[in-house]
Amino acid sequence: MSDTDSGAPAPTTPYRAPPIVILAQYLKHLSFESPNAPAILSQALDVRQGRVGVDLRITPVGPPTFEVVLKLRVEATHEGKAAYLVDMEYAAMVQIGEVPEDKIEPLLMIETPRLIFPYLRALVTQLTREGGFAPLLVNPIDFHALYRDHKKKSAAVQSGGEPAQA
Repeated sequence: MSDTDSGAPAPTTPYRAPPIVILAQYLKHLSFESPNAPAILSQALDVRQGRVGVDLRITPVGPPTFEVVLKLRVEATHEGKAAYLVDMEYAAMVQIGEVPEDKIEPLLMIETPRLIFPYLRALVTQLTREGGFAPLLVNPIDFHALYRDHKKKSAAVQSGGEPAQA
């Protein structure tokens, strides 16, 4: 076999900037409370009851940069008493690349939270463990389903109806 240069230029693909770039990610707010400590610690080391709430806030910083804040609230109980409360906001500063206008919202509401969720989850796990409880492993969140629900509610409100209950 011989390595010969045919003289033809090598095919090149033009560089395309990624659709989303995370410029920074950071803990914006954190609160951990164990209102019934120390009594609850001897009873509820392995809390199995509670509620987890997730919310998302997007703030334009200036085109094409946005702040995306993933909010998580955990209320863990044991025998009807509050074991602990976690209130956290984990954020990312993102820059949107050259994408069609209709793709920006899904990038901000699905992809960005999907990318930063593992970091929020790790913080919650460590925080609950350091708070004296079994580590809480927050289940993965289907941000695409949450986005679909958001779109359905928005469509219902715009059509003059009441938002559907999820």
